Amino acid sequence: MARTRAAAPGLRIQPPASTEITHTRFLLSAERLFCVHGYEGTKIRAIAKLSNANLGMLSHYWGSKRALFREVFERRLRPIQQEHMRRFRLLEKALRAGRSVSVIDVLKAQIEPTFMPPGVAPEDAPGVRLLLGRALTDPSPEVSKVMSEIFAESANLFFSLVRKVSPEMDHSEFYWRANCVVGALAFAESYTERLTLFIDEDLSDIDWAAASNDVVRFLAAGLRAPAASRGSRRGKVRVR
Repeated sequence: MARTRAAAPGLRIQPPASTEITHTRFLLSAERLFCVHGYEGTKIRAIAKLSNANLGMLSHYWGSKRALFREVFERRLRPIQQEHMRRFRLLEKALRAGRSVSVIDVLKAQIEPTFMPPGVAPEDAPGVRLLLGRALTDPSPEVSKVMSEIFAESANLFFSLVRKVSPEMDHSEFYWRANCVVGALAFAESYTERLTLFIDEDLSDIDWAAASNDVVRFLAAGLRAPAASRGSRRGKVRVR
């Protein structure tokens, strides 16, 4: 009979527990199904089947569907939020010191970490971008609540910085341009491949650093566009 080789003295060999592996599989399966079906369309039974786990996993680890998806979003998206905050604080510090900060600087701080997620392998980055875009556009109040909890601080700081470097815009103009920025980012992150149905483009080897730069400059041009004349606004009829 073959003898089992003993571990070196003082070294304990401890393979990952099967429960830890199952826990991770459950999270990855929830993430994958959410990106396809959204929050309301993703069923716990389907997650369990895809992850080859039993339904008791939900109550054992999370207790509720909302808690499960909170961990899905925290796991993937919190590092993006933290990088946003790091960059925004540097820009705030520069402004306080009287140094010049442009709208391009602010947009880069927002867009680069979402196009090139920090600490994520290149092969996993498309899934993170898709998850973020899907979460930003999912209509479920549960998703909106969790996303606002994760990103409220960085989003407030982002818009505050955009406002500081664009003082010439009035409130209404700023609001609508900010909406366009958010909409462009959400679509770019989650639905990039859809436009290949209408525009012939090979996205198999996309340079995301170059793409980020293109989007930054496009959005900066929109934010810096000349304001509408006040006379033309007064002339419009409000439809009730």
